[in-house]
Amino acid sequence: MSNTLSRRDFTSKMFTRTMTGMLFGTAVSWGVPTSAATGQKACDTKSTLLPVVSPADVGMVTLDTASIDRLIAELVSSRNTPGAVVVIGRGNRVCFQKAYGNRQQFPSVEPMTLDTVFDLASVTKVAATGLCVNMLLDRRLIELDAPVKRYLPEFAKNGKDDITVKSLLLHVSGIHDKYDMRGSQSKIWQNICSTGMVAKPFEKYEYSCLGYVVLGKIVERVSGMSLPDFATKNIYEPLGMKDTCFTPNDRLRIRTAPTEKRDGHWLRGEVNDFRSNYAGGRVGNAGLFSTGPDLAILSSVILNHGRYVKADGAKGTLFSETTFQNMIACYPVPGGVRGLSWDKRTGKPNLPPEMSDLGIGHGGWTGTSLMIDVPRNLFVIVLTTRRHLDTSKPNIYPTAGKIAQLAIASVSTLP
Repeated sequence: MSNTLSRRDFTSKMFTRTMTGMLFGTAVSWGVPTSAATGQKACDTKSTLLPVVSPADVGMVTLDTASIDRLIAELVSSRNTPGAVVVIGRGNRVCFQKAYGNRQQFPSVEPMTLDTVFDLASVTKVAATGLCVNMLLDRRLIELDAPVKRYLPEFAKNGKDDITVKSLLLHVSGIHDKYDMRGSQSKIWQNICSTGMVAKPFEKYEYSCLGYVVLGKIVERVSGMSLPDFATKNIYEPLGMKDTCFTPNDRLRIRTAPTEKRDGHWLRGEVNDFRSNYAGGRVGNAGLFSTGPDLAILSSVILNHGRYVKADGAKGTLFSETTFQNMIACYPVPGGVRGLSWDKRTGKPNLPPEMSDLGIGHGGWTGTSLMIDVPRNLFVIVLTTRRHLDTSKPNIYPTAGKIAQLAIASVSTLP
């Protein structure tokens, strides 16, 4: 283990330190025009932010911010991305946040801002779908080892009878991740149900976007709500994450970082992922949009084991302590280690080897990365739009991993 696990009660120290600066204590307007407010309630123009303090205030006095600046400057100068947002914090406080460069270069230049909205791509798997599944597990509406066919009977075709919820969460279901992604929603689902297998469940680790489409379908079937609606009602609205949603409305779209030009138009507020795009941008593998400050809120609540305080002072929780511990536990898979939906040790460079064993995180195709080191009470968020300038450029994971290393190295004391 790369850091002590003995401070079981670290959260009480962070979350009772100051009631006036508590999580979700202050609503601020981003100064966005207020005309034509339409769409999801979760995509308003106001967000509640975490307190911003100095690195020294959270036991990170040696945080090398100059090196963070240099790493992002290298990304921008190499045309890997026109800009970035980096947010670092411990507990419920942010100790570093900065916007770099531009959020778009084409068709016109717009500067990056901290409230820029990003297409999170596969970070959707953990910030939406995975959390929703864990909440339903906590409510005993689904079971981890239950076969998927219990909830989706039509899915049990072509050898998929033994695929379980757990195998989907860990990317070891063995499902064949190829199908015709086009057509009506019902046709796409029929195509998914007709897919076969490439391996037996738990026999092979193969990262599967399709597995999370299926998990999103389970959430919808069991809850009676769409995945975006369930996530909004049960996560984003209670936590005050008002810049986080699927299918951003017009007001939010104006500060969204475009990903790439496709079929003659720029994808701005429209999901980049093909399978999600064909399905309307509201499925379990990709489609969530958010900001650095909103992901900091989510990270702080996860560091607090799912517990949070609402603006009116009422206490809430996403799930029980048992579910939280099960979610972040280490699950060996062929060639690595996963959490329940979360990545841990599967060779992705955005999660450095210095991350604690009970650390969790994920990355996204569009150039996004989230690391939450639970034992260190630390989160690191790096958001870019790396498809914007040159789609042939590699992902920004190595840079995100180096920034995470700098944050980890600076943690010297308990916050």
